[in-house]
Amino acid sequence: MSKRDKIVANLSSVEQLFGKVPEKCYLVPHAAWNVKVSTSWKIEKRRIQDYHLLFVRGGRGRYCLDGHEFELKRGQVVFVGGSAYYTGKQDISDPLSIISLRFGFYANGSKKQLEALSASLYYTYESINADKLEFLFQEICRLHNLAGNPFIASNISSLIHTLLCRTLYEAARNTDYKRDSGLEKIREWLKTHPLDRSEIGVLAKKAGISRKYFTTLFKSYYGVSPKNYQVCQRMNYAKYLLQESDYSIKETALQLGYTDQYIFSKQFKSIIGCAPSEIRNL
Repeated sequence: MSKRDKIVANLSSVEQLFGKVPEKCYLVPHAAWNVKVSTSWKIEKRRIQDYHLLFVRGGRGRYCLDGHEFELKRGQVVFVGGSAYYTGKQDISDPLSIISLRFGFYANGSKKQLEALSASLYYTYESINADKLEFLFQEICRLHNLAGNPFIASNISSLIHTLLCRTLYEAARNTDYKRDSGLEKIREWLKTHPLDRSEIGVLAKKAGISRKYFTTLFKSYYGVSPKNYQVCQRMNYAKYLLQESDYSIKETALQLGYTDQYIFSKQFKSIIGCAPSEIRNL
């Protein structure tokens, strides 16, 4: 089985595990470190009884998961648990800076830690949302140091679950990092430029792939065609203008490039679920 197939094969089991939260269990951190490791840092072959989630803030190194080696660098995420083993080493000329979490799943009723699954569970990938993930990792570390009351404990459990779900989602869509990176850059551009009306062929060229392939991949990853995604961003911006500005509906339509207010209103309702006048009257 190839490295890519091995990662994908594990994701469904990990998804089932994460899906138990919060209905059947909750998460408790056992340790949280935000450190720049020493030059002598090295992990010998290890299996753990709980679960391990690692984020690399900087530096260079390597992890070996069940015999498969991966480079550790800025933005790398590693999840490991069950019967999986791992080893680690770093490039002493560029010491690693990491955030490492160890945690367990605990039953809601008995409050006892659930036994780790016997399956070999892990995934690793280089995140294209490194800054956002780093913030979540750091917040969990901060709260872990303040642990001591039920509210903080509940907050930590929720944040770890959010982090796990987010990294699992990214891992499932990042088996080919370069391809995902190109798509994600276009998606982020459209999110921050809601008035952009670039033709799909232009967007595909920016992503470095053909128009047909770009459309197919975009819909596969994000559940909507790139054209419809453009329209959705436009209508979300229209909603913002109607709620937060003094523009009339006609002026809002013109701001978005619509000369026909009726067409704008019809498209707005199909995306947002209500007429522009209903938003303005809220």
